[in-house]
Amino acid sequence: MYWLPFILQAEMIHKLGEEMGTKLAKAEDLGAQGLVVESLQLMEEVENLKKQKASAEVSLILIYLYEVLCLIIYLRFTLL
Repeated sequence: MYWLPFILQAEMIHKLGEEMGTKLAKAEDLGAQGLVVESLQLMEEVENLKKQKASAEVSLILIYLYEVLCLIIYLRFTLL
């Protein structure tokens, strides 16, 4: 099986999660300092990252299902 796309997608999901955590912590700090506008801007970025992460997770599932389907087809025709 060709797992490189699966691995790359998983890494991207991980990086998006880390970036979300970093920006969320910074937004909380800015909010605590009274910089509400800047905090809200970062929270909006976090929401966009959440959407990107969700999309990447769906892609990861689709990549996995494709690989499994290819394996099933391969096994079906080699066991005839």
